Amino acid sequence: MIRLAVDLELNQPSNSIISIGACAFNTETGELLDQFHEFVHTDEVLNPEIIKLTGIHQCDVDSAQDLGVVYQKLVGFKEKNKTHFMCCTWGAGDMPLLKDQVYKYAQANYLGRWDSSDWWQFGRTEMNVKNLHQALLESQGKSIQGGLKTSMRKWGVPFAGPAHNSLNDAQATAQFYCFLLQRLKTICQP
Repeated sequence: MIRLAVDLELNQPSNSIISIGACAFNTETGELLDQFHEFVHTDEVLNPEIIKLTGIHQCDVDSAQDLGVVYQKLVGFKEKNKTHFMCCTWGAGDMPLLKDQVYKYAQANYLGRWDSSDWWQFGRTEMNVKNLHQALLESQGKSIQGGLKTSMRKWGVPFAGPAHNSLNDAQATAQFYCFLLQRLKTICQP
């Protein structure tokens, strides 16, 4: 199956999306097939801690396209790669937040076509890789604490590149999901 892993970076304290990263990947082979990364325009001043954490600068978001345009590009990326509608995410917050902010953007900009029910192209829920990881650890009586990079290290899975980069985090989420699927296959063998 071809899935899409998605990650967002946010300004604080507003939670405005400032970067979207995604990758299409094959769940059976773990192969990363394609990647997507876009900064998102905001009229806000970036929080200095967010600049330090993510490496995203004010000029990156000032010169970026609006959320509605970036969302349409993400939908196009999903369609081009023929991915499953349910995305993989680390945690359960990114896709509901994206849906909410895109809808508010459409309302604020009087984009009537967004009133129909088919504008959201990513299903009702996402494949939460963090929950999958935590369930596997809990089944072994282990601590379920930790972010993506720490969690991957617990299993000896390398994390490439700096964390808190939406593309790197999406790719790591895809890699870790495939690793966890292989673990489940061994556990679930009859």
